[in-house]
Amino acid sequence: MNELERFQSNRKQGQVAPGLWLTLRVDLGEEPNETAKKFLSVVQSWIKAVEEQGSAEDTWPTDEQWKQLLPSWFVETFKGYTPQQIHQSSWRWDYGSWLDSMKERVWQWWGYQQENGILTVQLQLDSWPYSVGALKYLARVAGGQLDVIEDRGMVQTETILPSNVHQVQTQKHQVNLNFPI
Repeated sequence: MNELERFQSNRKQGQVAPGLWLTLRVDLGEEPNETAKKFLSVVQSWIKAVEEQGSAEDTWPTDEQWKQLLPSWFVETFKGYTPQQIHQSSWRWDYGSWLDSMKERVWQWWGYQQENGILTVQLQLDSWPYSVGALKYLARVAGGQLDVIEDRGMVQTETILPSNVHQVQTQKHQVNLNFPI
């Protein structure tokens, strides 16, 4: 089953992806059904285009072609901001940077659940480290907030339920830069 088939059938709903995986929890805000619909429509458009076009450099859509492949409401969210405004924002993205981030993603869609205003998304990771900044932006402009991330390498549990999701704690590592000469 390819990524688009998994997305469309959502057969993996509630199941943890094998190997490295990541769980995202999106608070869908005041209009949960509309927010989920918007978020999922962009993800589906992206996955469908990648499946149909391929990910090779010679078949990859141009930035202009992506404007036709992605929902227009989403493309509009990038307009009207200067590079300085984007840089000063804690969450805004430049259109080209968002596309590049999604092109270089190291995850595959696995499944999702929507319950009580929360969209729980399960991604299978191809490698480590990963970035979900592009998905955080998508969640925000769709009307929600990606607020909890859980990541696991080779750890398996039976299902992904809100009770299994925990806030990720970042750790600072001290590095010794005193090398013998």
